[in-house]
Amino acid sequence: MALVSETQHASLSAEKQLIDSRLNFYHEEDTKWASFATQVGTSYRVVSVLGSQGTGCTTLLNDIFGTHLPTMSSEVSQTTIGVRQIWSPELRSLVLDVQGASGGKPSITENKLTQFAAACSSDLIINLKQDEVCRHSTLHRGMIGNVCRTLLERYDAHDSQRTRVNVLYVIRDWDETANLESACATITRAALAVWSDISSELEIDTESTPFHEFFRLDFATLPHKILDPTAYTSQVAALAERYSSQTADSAEESAPRNDVPLQDVYEHMRRVWTIVRGRVNISDERRSLADRVCPVFIESALQFAKRCIKEKIDVEAKADDFKASSSQTQNEAMEHYDRLAALYDPDIRQKHRVTLAGAVDMVLLKCYLHHVKSLRTIALSEFKQRVTALQRTILPMPPMPSKILFPKLDELKGDCLKVFRELAIAARLNEQWTIEEQAAALELTMDDAIAPLKSQQAAIDLSMERSAAIFSRPIATLTDIPKMISDSAGWGRMVASAIWGR
Repeated sequence: MALVSETQHASLSAEKQLIDSRLNFYHEEDTKWASFATQVGTSYRVVSVLGSQGTGCTTLLNDIFGTHLPTMSSEVSQTTIGVRQIWSPELRSLVLDVQGASGGKPSITENKLTQFAAACSSDLIINLKQDEVCRHSTLHRGMIGNVCRTLLERYDAHDSQRTRVNVLYVIRDWDETANLESACATITRAALAVWSDISSELEIDTESTPFHEFFRLDFATLPHKILDPTAYTSQVAALAERYSSQTADSAEESAPRNDVPLQDVYEHMRRVWTIVRGRVNISDERRSLADRVCPVFIESALQFAKRCIKEKIDVEAKADDFKASSSQTQNEAMEHYDRLAALYDPDIRQKHRVTLAGAVDMVLLKCYLHHVKSLRTIALSEFKQRVTALQRTILPMPPMPSKILFPKLDELKGDCLKVFRELAIAARLNEQWTIEEQAAALELTMDDAIAPLKSQQAAIDLSMERSAAIFSRPIATLTDIPKMISDSAGWGRMVASAIWGR
């Protein structure tokens, strides 16, 4: 399915100056491009062409990728200054038309542009005329050396995300008077010799950094476009097939895959260009890019988690339901982050994922504490109801002494605390979450609830002690009977006042 409609292709595929003659980098944000690029992800190519000025590098790109970069005319001796770029929707490729080499020792500008192309591209096309093949080792030695040096510095030695660069030599105006196998061998020997020299210069062991782990060399020939247009068109179509976006979902190594997502490629190129005078390390750049964007994804995932909590979690739900909805929210927030960060450096992505997990845990902990407070309210209400029921079992008479009542109250309190803890633990998503503070608060409120009852119990205990003292005395004479009746009446009033005052 096409990512954009045909009517949108024109606006997305307009050619633009990326680096000008004064070595300024240009790129303006485009919302339409950003929306489109987000859909592409890393399934695209960055293709750069390198070669001598006036050998048809721009024409070759237009013919292969169906683009419309300006070409040389009778009025213009050199069309490409700096780097021009254009998007090829048919082949899902970002095409970079790099200023051609002037011949001889490369200029500082040519070195910078070659280094930039080698650092940013997944595919390099080296455009040669047939008569340049024999002179390639000397004519383009500086350019190839620059490419080799950049690729050796492009990744860390043990970067698991390192990919080989596809280098396609296109030999133009091929008339079959030369032997193709011999021409390919000549070019390969020259490239290997330069690779060895650069490795020695950088004090790198060539056995630990073999050429084939950095390059995938391939060769193609094209006949003269004017002298044999039919064959030229046919073979250009074959070259276009190499870059067909139909291989985007392929598991083969040749399938399009870039170091950074398309929506970040211009920022990535900008940063590469700013340091192109020094060492360009794509591993560092990829990690730096991930470090910049992953915190944004964390914030997005946290906002997503908060919306889920508001919409899906009921703090007064049953323990199992609360835990299930908390777990679902946690999983969905992490999946939200994983989707956004999937295209970025895995190590940096995982580092920020741990940060997100802690942040989501804190958000869910706050929600859990609200749930525990709700459980505490329920437990306190249940405790009060059971205390009231206990009081009714001892009314109206006889009153219950403290040594019997208080253990019963402690038993009720212990039962309610136990149920509270069981429910709180059942709803807990993280075993590190503690409920001790809430349990202590519940115990304190239960003590406050029965404090008036214990105060009244003191009066009942005193009355019962006096009653026991009155009735335990022997009656010596009949004159003692009125006093006993009077004392008993006073005791009765005291007990009734203590009981009914509850």
